[in-house]
Amino acid sequence: MQSNGVCAKAGSLAMGDVELAAGERVLVRTRLHPVVLTGAVTLAAFVLLATGLIIRNNDLAAATNVRVAIGGGLLAIAAALPGVLRWRASAFVVTDRRLLARTGWLSVRRLDVPLGKAAAVEAQVPFFGRLLGYGTLHVTTPEGTTVSFAHVEDAPTVQAIVARAGRGR
Repeated sequence: MQSNGVCAKAGSLAMGDVELAAGERVLVRTRLHPVVLTGAVTLAAFVLLATGLIIRNNDLAAATNVRVAIGGGLLAIAAALPGVLRWRASAFVVTDRRLLARTGWLSVRRLDVPLGKAAAVEAQVPFFGRLLGYGTLHVTTPEGTTVSFAHVEDAPTVQAIVARAGRGR
């Protein structure tokens, strides 16, 4: 998690497509916790294990073993890639004026809430979240809609900074 800087763009938020207002300061920047990669990495490891077992336990020609290995490797990459892209495309930025959130790669979710207008920002941290450093952020927008973001890295810090910045308005 990065914090305390003045920048012209929120670089990691939406790959640089969000402009900050003149003088707007980034207070904290974080993303989804790497725990979101668990399923994708597990599936990729399973595919590689199955590929290895196919090669080891079958009497196949060397060229066939190479094809099976390449196919298994490509399948493992295809299994892990969507999760990695989703994780890399996520960003949560708190400036001195607003809370910005972006998750997703193909199906993108965005949130831009002025700090003085957010009715509530709550961090819910489960047992493993306390151990690993993640939680769920629940943001209530000015319209009264609650938007939740699961597995946010260091969610309690984001909540505390939003609360502190909101009180300063």
